[in-house]
Amino acid sequence: MTSQPTPELRAKLLGPVRLWVGTREVTLGSPLPRAVIAMLAMRTSTVVSREELIDGVWGENPPATVEGSLYTYISSLRKALEPDRGRRESSGLLPSEGAGYRLLLAPTNLDVVEFNLLRDRAEHQLAAGDAAAALRSIDEGLALWQGEAFSGVTGPYAQSQRNRLGELRVVARELRSEAALANGQHTTAVADIAALVHEYPIRERPRSLLMLALYRCGRQAEALTAFREARQVLIDELGVEPGPQLQELHERILANDPTLLLDAAPPIPVQAVPIRMPTPTTPPPTPSLVGRDVEMDALRAAVTEVSAGRGQTVWIEGELGIGKSALLAAGLAYAEWAGCSVSHAVADTLGQRFPLRAMLDCLDVTPQSTDPRRVALAHALRDSEANQSIVGGGNSIFSTIDRLVALVEELCADGPLAVGLDDVQWADESSLEVWHRLCLLTAKLPLLLIGATRPAHQRPEVDQLRRDTESLGGAVLRLAPLTVDAVAGMVGTLVGAPPGPRLREIARRSGGNPLYLREMADALVRERVVQVGADRAEVQPEAFARVPASLVQAVTGRLGFLSEATREVLRWAALLGGEFGVVDLSVVVGKPVSALVQPFEEAIAAGVLRDAGLRLAFRHPLIRQSLYEGTPEALRVALHYQAAQALADAGVPEEHVAEQLLAAEAGMGPWAAKWLEQAAPVLHHRAPLVVVELLQRVLETVHIDETRRAALMAHLTSVLFRIGRDAEAEQWGRKALPHLTDADLAAEVRWVLAYVPYRASQAERAVAMLDEALADRRCRSCGGPGCCRCWRWCSGPARASWSCRGRRRSGPWR
Repeated sequence: MTSQPTPELRAKLLGPVRLWVGTREVTLGSPLPRAVIAMLAMRTSTVVSREELIDGVWGENPPATVEGSLYTYISSLRKALEPDRGRRESSGLLPSEGAGYRLLLAPTNLDVVEFNLLRDRAEHQLAAGDAAAALRSIDEGLALWQGEAFSGVTGPYAQSQRNRLGELRVVARELRSEAALANGQHTTAVADIAALVHEYPIRERPRSLLMLALYRCGRQAEALTAFREARQVLIDELGVEPGPQLQELHERILANDPTLLLDAAPPIPVQAVPIRMPTPTTPPPTPSLVGRDVEMDALRAAVTEVSAGRGQTVWIEGELGIGKSALLAAGLAYAEWAGCSVSHAVADTLGQRFPLRAMLDCLDVTPQSTDPRRVALAHALRDSEANQSIVGGGNSIFSTIDRLVALVEELCADGPLAVGLDDVQWADESSLEVWHRLCLLTAKLPLLLIGATRPAHQRPEVDQLRRDTESLGGAVLRLAPLTVDAVAGMVGTLVGAPPGPRLREIARRSGGNPLYLREMADALVRERVVQVGADRAEVQPEAFARVPASLVQAVTGRLGFLSEATREVLRWAALLGGEFGVVDLSVVVGKPVSALVQPFEEAIAAGVLRDAGLRLAFRHPLIRQSLYEGTPEALRVALHYQAAQALADAGVPEEHVAEQLLAAEAGMGPWAAKWLEQAAPVLHHRAPLVVVELLQRVLETVHIDETRRAALMAHLTSVLFRIGRDAEAEQWGRKALPHLTDADLAAEVRWVLAYVPYRASQAERAVAMLDEALADRRCRSCGGPGCCRCWRWCSGPARASWSCRGRRRSGPWR
């Protein structure tokens, strides 16, 4: 009797390959078993033979031991799917049928099937004239994509599906643009279609859609230019003229064909989520911004939309000191006044190498949060790390991203939420993925996203977020230098009277940069060279020589007016980053918080620090940079090392200690080795690349006893194996093994040394390593089977391999 699919099993292939049984995500292991399960998931309606699996996963030249490897992968997948299944029980989710296997996955529980259904539905809805419904359907389908299809999976089958599904995704994006145009959204669709043209320059469909969108926006000349560019690209790349449809559209635009325009009927609006908003009882905050009225109006409009249940995205960009942070803060202050919950963080270079650091900080997912949901999530994430298998693959980050997105959905169910992230250019890659997912959610949640970034430091992932904002109809605010009149008005406000000719000339040297202008004015006032009269403020000619020559000099000049005690506290604060916790700084400085109140008050009054909610922050990155780089490098390294020890003794999270050790560079000593021995098992889940660097640095530069050195090499072996650097893992494992005295660590290393050849389809070598592991005296001396991980980790794979080996000798196997 053929088994039936179970509703408990769900799979995602439109991104990293992932599988769930109920609410539990299944650990799939390395790329090869992922390739096997992906092929089975794509063909749920049929039995997949062993020969097909071998051809699809290994290709034309599989290793001689491929049948044994396939059996072992199937066995491990069955165990991961049904961990409580008895050894002699048949698999209820991945049974053998005939000469192959079948994954009992209902087609409706596969994201590929759901995407195709939504795409087909959108096509029919658009053909029937329901453009708004088509837009909703295709948006829902595109939201299923979490990256490249079959991401991280190798083999001919995965590659062919990746190409096929990638083409369908492009077609879906074209369909989405067509539906947006039919729904009257030509103004907001231009940016998204332009991105398509940029990504796929020789596809004619996006070119024609772009021409039509521009024409409907009243930009006929640009539409004709788009045709000329399309023609040139097609001739240069393919040696052909544009197709008949593109040429016909060109002729109609030339003739000003009115039938290309939409009917007068307005587009069907997107339904807003009903929201109950408290009525503000105080006047709205008045931001102290000069020359940014248009931008503030855009932010207020976005808040109004979110308050009505319609999500919005705002992207702020501009040069250093142009006012991005001030504008973002003003927007969030207005959102809070309007009744939105507000979350905010500043990304920095120190946290860039720690996955999800920016978004965890932004959403306040910490054990210290005042929100029980965030506290529970923080504890759940740590618990899941502790329970992960060494071959957990890359699931943990993706699972955490899902949980963060689910948290935002839960927060939005309570009411409108405004999330601000400053210095997006420094955010870690995983946080950028969360931001991307949240951008898509603004189409259906009362969620306001405000990101601020410097274009000069742009990365491809950051560029994608900017395109997300444009394609979703959000506002992109490019902050230009202040006008001459705005500069004069700002100087007048700062010095107390309208500026005279010489003061206006000095102000013009700022180039319209608000920060530079403010610092110049403050410096002149501090040095008492501004003479304020009844109707204007002026300076003497010699004041020109006292003007700071650059923005850096202007910003850092105010540090010279602080007391030495305050500067010392600030030097320690600079070690902790652009934002820092008061308690953390107290720990590092070695003084009670009460002793820091006076330095904090002096620094805030001088415009060096600012209040950042539960934390303090440097008013500008240049101030921190000046303090940090002004400390001699040798001293700075020693201070980082000292800070790491103090933070570790205080029990702060391991990643914060690791940040300080990373910055200590070559200045680490025996304490770092001792700390890493305890912290490495935790860190290799949260920041594997960081722990690899720290372990290698300690092993190369610190003199430690052989037992501890071997333990550190064992931890390095595990984390290298976990991130797929098998050759290095094997090298360090072989160095560590002869000197290990801990049975668990020895078992872990031996298991890795066996799994590396197993992962490379070298079954005989893997079996030999498992035999050697089970014979290890360290396992026998600990009391035998079941006493340590050596038996649990090695006996299961060994039995599977021996069983496989015996079956290969005796005949067919299942």
